[in-house]
Amino acid sequence: MRYKKNYETDIAIIGAGPVGLFTVFQAGLLGMKSVLVDSLPELGGQLAALYPEKPIYDIPAFPKILAKTLVDHLVEQMRPMNPIELLDTKALQFTRHEGTPYPLHLATEHSFQNKKDSIEVKCKAIIIAAGAGAFDHKKPPINNLAQFENKSVFYFVKNPKDFKDKMVVIAGGGDSAVDWAINLASGGAKKVIVVHRRDDFRAAPQSVAMMRSLVAQQKIELRIPYQPVGLVAAQHDDSQLRAVTLQHLDGNQEDVAADIFLPFYGFASSLGPLGNWGFTTTNRGQIEVHHGTMQTALPQVYAVGDVAMYEGKYKLIMQGFADAAVACHHIFPLVHGQALHFEHSTTRGLPNPPVA
Repeated sequence: MRYKKNYETDIAIIGAGPVGLFTVFQAGLLGMKSVLVDSLPELGGQLAALYPEKPIYDIPAFPKILAKTLVDHLVEQMRPMNPIELLDTKALQFTRHEGTPYPLHLATEHSFQNKKDSIEVKCKAIIIAAGAGAFDHKKPPINNLAQFENKSVFYFVKNPKDFKDKMVVIAGGGDSAVDWAINLASGGAKKVIVVHRRDDFRAAPQSVAMMRSLVAQQKIELRIPYQPVGLVAAQHDDSQLRAVTLQHLDGNQEDVAADIFLPFYGFASSLGPLGNWGFTTTNRGQIEVHHGTMQTALPQVYAVGDVAMYEGKYKLIMQGFADAAVACHHIFPLVHGQALHFEHSTTRGLPNPPVA
């Protein structure tokens, strides 16, 4: 979708994973409006893009919850706070303009139909909830891959119903490949073929067992040891896939009929342009913050969740939620110009939604 060129808000939140979504809610609970920025085209971060079918067991009040269900709940919780959601948008850099109502100007780049648009977000504070960092798809080395992207080639599944009655080739051996093979084969795909270089899958053992059960029922076909090396277009449309060329490890090649190709090789993650902002970072690329405030070495810039590091930190979603609360409470005086009178949500209730 198209976005405006400029936005003004209280907090710019970078990262729309579970902690970023909860940060939007925490900000709204304190009467602060926010703009949410993420390089992926959908909300949910890694949970939605890589592990939607994975069960999570350490979320309070949920003995077991699927990753995608947790994301759905977090989105439902944050939506009444009316955030501006800038998806397919990378945070690049920020500049300071002291003495102005919105002293931090965040420059971003939005991708829309293979075009790049610049968007500026003016704000009073920035919270980085980038998890492991920005994601870029790991793509197979196929020369004509780009001509099929977003029509016949996809790097994650938004709506499984879109693949009903389709012939789908999935490449990869991790959780995403196995989970979506199971999901699509059970959800009405005409045929599902899983291509992998070896008969050793990195996915959860119970998922691999379920996939092999569907193979035995002839609902999934395994092509091992193969790798995809080419894509063949339909005669009437050079962006519509007709077949995937597979190469056996012995060098022999064959074309396998396909409507859809899903290369699930995961993501390469890094801080990207944020790594040049001047943070103090650990040798693992995490941003060091003050535990009591979640503020980085840069004034008015905060980090929460897995990307933030302080003594005693654990990489747990629930600890990321607590980080978000700490950061938003510290930002409150910057936005409202007065100290926060703390109240529990049971006393305060939900405020009128902030106007974005």
